[in-house]
Amino acid sequence: MTSLSSVAASAYLLAPHLLTTHSSMIRPTLPADSPTLIELAQATGVFKPIEIKALGEVLDDYHSTNHAHGHRAITFEQSGQNMGFAYYALPR
Repeated sequence: MTSLSSVAASAYLLAPHLLTTHSSMIRPTLPADSPTLIELAQATGVFKPIEIKALGEVLDDYHSTNHAHGHRAITFEQSGQNMGFAYYALPR
């Protein structure tokens, strides 16, 4: 099983210029990021309220169990602020 930190370390070795430039980085998503990420999604105006609620559930499930089943969540942080994120599951 691959840990989130080893995924991030591997990504850094492959493309460090994409991960850390001018206080910007892509890093594993932490449980404390969830409220901000939900706010970011809501602020786009693209998602319905039920989809925002579902995002919260997806992030909760990710942190509680799904990260151990190959799911990944990464956050783009710039100058200490969460600017975006991606969630995906690796093929089995």
